[in-house]
Amino acid sequence: MTRPARYRERVHSVIGVDRIRSYRAGEVETVDVAELEAYSEAETEFLVAGPGRTRADLTPQVWELALKMDRLLNERSWTGPHGSDRGLRPPARGRLAEVEVPTLIVTGTADVPEILEVSDLLTREIGKARRVEFPDTGHLPPLERPEEFTTALTDFLASL
Repeated sequence: MTRPARYRERVHSVIGVDRIRSYRAGEVETVDVAELEAYSEAETEFLVAGPGRTRADLTPQVWELALKMDRLLNERSWTGPHGSDRGLRPPARGRLAEVEVPTLIVTGTADVPEILEVSDLLTREIGKARRVEFPDTGHLPPLERPEEFTTALTDFLASL
């Protein structure tokens, strides 16, 4: 099953694709708090815990912080300006070799496969990239493993 299919099944299905499109297009005057909460919980579990884990794999503190971030992000995107094009021109994908600064790629191995593929791409294409992987960690290693993340970051910075 592809990421979009997995995402639709586990996240979009919670409130329905049509409702999500309405929110993202700015067609809804007010956000239904129950829909926002249900969607944010499903998205946080899928993205932050990872497709092979559940919220029970996260500490309560990590879960609450990640859920709060996701809820705020969704609320802002559902109620903010709509239709803006934030895409880079030309896209970054073909220009990663132009990045000349040392770059730390941090990956949780339990993240969704497509994010792991992006991490592979960044590591491969950015000349001075260094990758650090955190086993049994989802999308937010700094929240899930703050001490190990801080050590990896300070080690990386010290090496520059």
